[in-house]
Amino acid sequence: MKKIIAALAMLMFLCPIAIAVPTAMQSQSSIVRFGEDVVVPTGADVESVVAIGGSITVAGNVKKDVVAIGGNVNLKNTASVGGDTMAIGGKVTRAEKASINGEVVEMASLGGALGKSAKIVTIGGIIFSLLSFIGFLVLALILVALFQQQLGRVSFYIEKETGHALGWGIIALILIPVITLLLIISLVGILFIPLFVLLIAAAMVFGYVAASQLLGKRIYHAFKRGSKPMTSEVLMGLILLYLVGLVPILGWIVKLVAVITGLGAIIKTRFGNA
Repeated sequence: MKKIIAALAMLMFLCPIAIAVPTAMQSQSSIVRFGEDVVVPTGADVESVVAIGGSITVAGNVKKDVVAIGGNVNLKNTASVGGDTMAIGGKVTRAEKASINGEVVEMASLGGALGKSAKIVTIGGIIFSLLSFIGFLVLALILVALFQQQLGRVSFYIEKETGHALGWGIIALILIPVITLLLIISLVGILFIPLFVLLIAAAMVFGYVAASQLLGKRIYHAFKRGSKPMTSEVLMGLILLYLVGLVPILGWIVKLVAVITGLGAIIKTRFGNA
């Protein structure tokens, strides 16, 4: 169910993607599309279907899950879904004779998604969330403009040494409170606490943006859109992580993994200068 979205983001972020989207659908294939609609015609037999920024129409057989992020799912009378059917930012329309073996999950709006965990969603909270995200996008674009080469090195390290980056990030999280405690104990060290906190915050933001750039890059490559400017890759990755983050608990775990891995890469590359 909700683990589908988290797993999708983790796979895109942590490991190389090999997605086959054949023109003629074949048995055992999976369909993943970005920015366009997907149609599974009558008689087609596919493994699973994922559409990001598009809607899905199913008239054939889907053995596992059907997931639309930012779109609707329309199940025809001849449709058969062996797993879960999920629409985030859209609705699930099911014909009378359509067959679904799993669960049907709808999160028709941002308020609906957040309402699953918070129960109460206000217009002010939604506006604050969107403005915060837009502000972070602006900050990310500024970082790309000023530190494009450094971000590229950090992203490259995450891509080639994902496990090492994640490991160093975990070590850093363990050491941060220890170092903070030592600074508090030391009279002289107290003066450096604000600087230390600022440095850690900058490292986490920088690393998260680099991880987002890698995610956006892999999305473009997976869908054979060719090489794109770093600005486009960063925006693509940040938007996808933001959408995934709307899923309660598991969405935030995915984003935390991105932060930790980015932090580890920052440490190993010394802010992209090594």
